[in-house]
Amino acid sequence: MRDKVARRSSLLKFLSLSEFRCIALINCFESFFLFYVSSKNSLIEEARSTEIGV
Repeated sequence: MRDKVARRSSLLKFLSLSEFRCIALINCFESFFLFYVSSKNSLIEEARSTEIGV
């Protein structure tokens, strides 16, 4: 009986840890994506301003 409880608690710990890793990975990807989009937008804006300037 005790073995089952210990196994279940370790499984829950593992699941919560993997869930935390998944959330961290999603946050990392999201921040990278936002950085990529904002840098791309600034490049587009820069290109537009140089076109207008020329």
